[in-house]
Amino acid sequence: MGQSPESVEKVVLATACLHNFIMKREEHIQVFKQYCPPAFVDHENENGDDGPGGWRADAQRNLEDIGQCGGYRASTDARTKRDL
Repeated sequence: MGQSPESVEKVVLATACLHNFIMKREEHIQVFKQYCPPAFVDHENENGDDGPGGWRADAQRNLEDIGQCGGYRASTDARTKRDL
């Protein structure tokens, strides 16, 4: 994301809040089915193994690898922030 770390944090938290709000609104079950259809997310199968969700097929069809987007060495500022 091209925003400051503070802005990215707010975007991620707002997205998580919206997701949780939608998931808990049982009276809007039709919206839920459109938002997150059955078997769309990863799940645990009867053997206790992870079963892939339908989102993976969509991701493979619609996302492409963008490859290397920068140098292999992080800036001093980036390393400092990471270490904090």
